[in-house]
Amino acid sequence: MLSSLRQGRVDDLELLDRYVLGVCRNVAHALRRSGERTAKAARRLALEPAPSVEQPPEPPWGKQTVERLTTCMDGLSERERRVVHLSFAEWQRSAEIAEQLEVAAGNVRVIRHRALRKLRECLDRAGEPA
Repeated sequence: MLSSLRQGRVDDLELLDRYVLGVCRNVAHALRRSGERTAKAARRLALEPAPSVEQPPEPPWGKQTVERLTTCMDGLSERERRVVHLSFAEWQRSAEIAEQLEVAAGNVRVIRHRALRKLRECLDRAGEPA
């Protein structure tokens, strides 16, 4: 409120109480929405069974798809495989990958885009829907 007064965003000081009330109402609404999202996420996580430590869960897309994807990954160049791996297995950003490969971040995005297109086309040829 004080910063708004200093910046001249409050035109009429007679209406200052209404301004403060509006700000408080907006903050309360934002906190309530945030709390609802947090509660919903907590409920969802509580309902999901914890993964078994002894045996990794079977992927929902099946073992054949994993084998096809592995075969398609072998068809990529070493650089493309590395960019895809760093992007999706190690969750690195384009800038981090670019630093490792000593290329521009934009080049990493182009390599990733083209590699994903090749993978999609390879999986389509193998009978896998995109």
